[in-house]
Amino acid sequence: MIFVLPAGWFVYKYLTRGERHDLIAGLASLAVTGFVHPVAALLAGAAVLSACIAGLGSFSLRRYLTVLAGGLATVALVIAPLAIGYALGVKPNPSGVEFMQMEISYQREISPALVAAAASLGVGLVTSLLRGKDRFLRAIFAAGVFCLAVLFYFCPNYGIRNAVIVTRGPELLSLSLPMAIGLATGSLSPSLRAPAALRVLYSVTVVALLGAVLWVHWPEPTHPYTMQSDPSADQYLRISSEYPGSDWMIVGNDEMYALSLRVGWHMHVADFIETYPPDDRRGLIAATGPTTGEVLDVPHIFIFHEKNVFEPRLALPEVKAVIAARQQINPLLSEWIQRYRATHDNISLFYEDDDLAVWHIHQPLDPQREFQRIWGPGRR
Repeated sequence: MIFVLPAGWFVYKYLTRGERHDLIAGLASLAVTGFVHPVAALLAGAAVLSACIAGLGSFSLRRYLTVLAGGLATVALVIAPLAIGYALGVKPNPSGVEFMQMEISYQREISPALVAAAASLGVGLVTSLLRGKDRFLRAIFAAGVFCLAVLFYFCPNYGIRNAVIVTRGPELLSLSLPMAIGLATGSLSPSLRAPAALRVLYSVTVVALLGAVLWVHWPEPTHPYTMQSDPSADQYLRISSEYPGSDWMIVGNDEMYALSLRVGWHMHVADFIETYPPDDRRGLIAATGPTTGEVLDVPHIFIFHEKNVFEPRLALPEVKAVIAARQQINPLLSEWIQRYRATHDNISLFYEDDDLAVWHIHQPLDPQREFQRIWGPGRR
């Protein structure tokens, strides 16, 4: 997201000045954004569009055609890895697809910072108009990006619920707010040839405003944003250090997937409960899904049961649905564990505190099953 503004700004500079290095910097920012995040790439494209509108004041057909060709080349460069992956039959990550399809719903309100930025932008537009063409075109570019950020920020209020789009609104707005306020302070700043008293008055005013903002909103250290507790991460480290790789599986929430990847196995709590009935005395045999009838051939299974669902320190609106889903699945997991304990003797408590319990299911494999698990079925 941080490359959205540079993409538009350097393209604007190229359209108004014609410097080649500005074009390279703008297209590079656009390409990096495309590789990192598709939604951010769309916003960077919109910022470039704002630059093209502002650049009409110094219109040059050759420069616009160059930007168009470079933009199309950047789009092709970004799409190429996806096209190659689909051609080779590589499927998208299921967790990523699930997140892209997730919907959240809440209303956003107008904040004092947003009102201050809009007022500053208005002042900047008026004063820049009086101070020359170049300043006014820059103000037009800033206004375009700011309006884009505001529309994107308030999109949940107009029925757009896609989590990928909704959660990126505050990020773009946080970048455009300082730009709008800075436009006003910059357009009002006196030149070096202005009287000394005027320059001193301007400096004192700016420092006073900055002090007032710090008095109302004193900066605070950033808080780490995590969806899992420290004890759950500690138990993962303990499991991975005490048990050989690929001999264990964690049954937990989405965050455990990234931890388990390439070291052990992972299965989501909801999928585990739905797939493996706890009352089958023969063991963990899949009752549904593509592996129906197959035994779960993993010697050590660790079930992470959150007795009290962990909630992030920053209660962001977009994670409320995830927390609610975990609170709904918790009683089902507790019931599954009780039923399994009633019919099996190979489950024990691996770790427990006031909020978390980790259950360990140990199912030793006979030599033939162990051999086939390592070398594949059909080998003797």
